[in-house]
Order: sequence, then structure tokens, then C-alpha cells
Amino acid sequence: MDPWADWIRAACLPAHCNCEAVRQGWIAQPSAFWSSLAYFASWAILSFKLWQKNIALKIWLFTFLFLGGASHFAPGSMTEVAMACDFAAICLLLLAPGLLRLLEKKLPDSILFILVPLLFTLVTLGFYGAEKLTKIGLALVTFVFSIADHLIHESKRIRDPGFGKAVTILVASFLFFIWDESKIQCEPNSWLQGHTLWHLGSAWAIYEYTQWRFGPTLS
Repeated sequence: MDPWADWIRAACLPAHCNCEAVRQGWIAQPSAFWSSLAYFASWAILSFKLWQKNIALKIWLFTFLFLGGASHFAPGSMTEVAMACDFAAICLLLLAPGLLRLLEKKLPDSILFILVPLLFTLVTLGFYGAEKLTKIGLALVTFVFSIADHLIHESKRIRDPGFGKAVTILVASFLFFIWDESKIQCEPNSWLQGHTLWHLGSAWAIYEYTQWRFGPTLS
């Protein structure tokens, strides 16, 4: 039984997705699906460690939840809308620090919370139907933009080792993502995939970044 049979399949199918085999059923790619739990584990640990909550941290963690959900939806269904959601969530999280800096003191808290799903929907629509390389390219542009924003507005703070650690882990994890996409030494039925390592590593990177960014509010 394939509950996704009537959905529009991912644009990268049948031959241009990542290495892991796509199965019929509720979970199309089990390795990528279950490794996405790393995002929720990271989110839960950070939430548990919160000492003094502020609106910026709440919005950040709220945005992080969208990434966790989308990262399950994409390998779970391998549908085009799920893939669009996945890349939209990545870009939204990368843009969140800059948007928070611009909007945190200008908009009411309730509006900020409404803005997250609204932006997520709009970015998802923008990614829908795009080629896989286009999605990856736009995500990379967003990453570069986010780094530039930090260099401009956090020039002193980014010298702290925590920022470098988070970026290093993220870049290393992305290399596993690229390795997986290239299908070098690809074992489609293996539970150890480059995409799996990307999930684990990027969840760790987000954890380290949150510690750096919101350190004063964490116990």
C-alpha cells in the first residue's frame, strides 16, 4: 500500500534523487526518515535547557520545528510538495537570525509567530516544481547570505569559537549531503547513507549555533 500514490512525485524521481532506494509505503526512505529524529532530539534538549525564554529564542525554536517536520515529510513521502517544504524549511531557518534582528522590536510577538508559517508557505510555493540542483543552489545562496549577514552584524561575536564550531560541523555535514547526491559508492538499500549523516550533523550544528546565539538564555 502506497498512501502517496496519488500525490505528485518528487521532481527528482526516478533517477535524480539521492542514493537511498525509494520504497512504496508510508515511509519511502526509512534511513533518511528516522535520522530526521535528530532534529527533534536537538530541539527537545535545547527546549529543556531553557532558563530565561525570550521572544527571539521562541521564534527560533518554532522555526526549527518546521525543519524537523519537513525533514520527515520529504523522505517519508518523496512527493514534490514535501521536497519543496524541506528546502523551504532549510532556507527559512538560515534566514531567521537576520529576520529576527530586523523585525523583533518592530512587530508584536503574535505577528512574528504568524509570520513564520506564512513565510514557510510562500517559500515552499517558490520551490515547488524546481529542479533538484536549483533547490540546492538556492539553499547555498541563502547560506552565503546568512553568513554575510553575520559578518556584517555580528562581526565581534562570530570570533567566539562556538560560531566557528557550528559552521564547521554544518559544512562537513553538507559534504556528506553532496557525496550522497553524487551517488559515489552508493548502496541504495543500506541504512547508512550520506543523507543520514547530513541529518545528524546538521542537527548537531543547529544545536551548537543555538548555544552560541542564545547562550545567555541557556542554563
